[in-house]
Amino acid sequence: MCGVPLTASNQSSEHVFPRWLQNRYDLWDRKLMLFNRTAIRYGELKIASCRDCNGSVLAPIESAVAESAATGYEAFAALDEITLFLWITKIHYGINFKETQLSADRSQRDAAAILSDDQIHYFKHLHLFLQSARFPLYFGNFTPWSIFRFRLHPSDSPERNFLYRDHLPSNVVSIRMGEMGVVACLLDNGELDRKWGATLARVARAGVKDFQFLEISARIAYESTLIADERRYTIVAHRDGLEAHVLRDHTPVSFSGWVNRDYAQYLAEYWGRDIEWLFGPMGIRSSLQGLLPSS
Repeated sequence: MCGVPLTASNQSSEHVFPRWLQNRYDLWDRKLMLFNRTAIRYGELKIASCRDCNGSVLAPIESAVAESAATGYEAFAALDEITLFLWITKIHYGINFKETQLSADRSQRDAAAILSDDQIHYFKHLHLFLQSARFPLYFGNFTPWSIFRFRLHPSDSPERNFLYRDHLPSNVVSIRMGEMGVVACLLDNGELDRKWGATLARVARAGVKDFQFLEISARIAYESTLIADERRYTIVAHRDGLEAHVLRDHTPVSFSGWVNRDYAQYLAEYWGRDIEWLFGPMGIRSSLQGLLPSS
């Protein structure tokens, strides 16, 4: 995280999914699907970290999220966004960093990495913003993220009480922890919050079922890819820290046109259904009729 060369004396091994989370939802032997469609146990996902980052820097963030999650939805909904952003980004970045060390075909040791170095370079801004956990880094004219929290109805299946979905092309992460659900677009500069924040806040208060949560995740992931804006930033140094600014003119950010067939591919992935099944007499099937406007 900090870039300090790791040695035997300063290195520790960090679970990408923290111990408290794995204990609470019995994740240790459950499996997470990787981009090459093979699976790895949650308990095996570890990355090397310096002791200072793993301890004094990240520990307060973990404690804040763990305490709010243990208290319940209202406490989780009240958790400040920067803490939640840092926690989600840490997991998201950690998984993708780990995947650079795994082959695209785990049965072939000489196969290409799941993520290329060029793809990891895409995460440089996330890594930069993650540094705000270490030193003062302010966001001058923007907020990097859009974060939406939802109260989820209880699931009959214990395994469904935890969910992690990581959609790399859109930088959208969805996490369910019991009655708490969060969908975060980590690098949209707040555009989706400006567009959907008020509507999704009403949905969140009403509560959603697990398949509705997945549909919302699919919509946010797809719409994130429609943002017609190049993400460019500049960093200004001040006496009391760094300040990040997004580089753009005063023209409102536009969205590319919504294409139902393209969106259906996202929804099919999140719902785990055949894409042809999604198309009914009235168009694409939806569990959100009356909650969200059709696109």
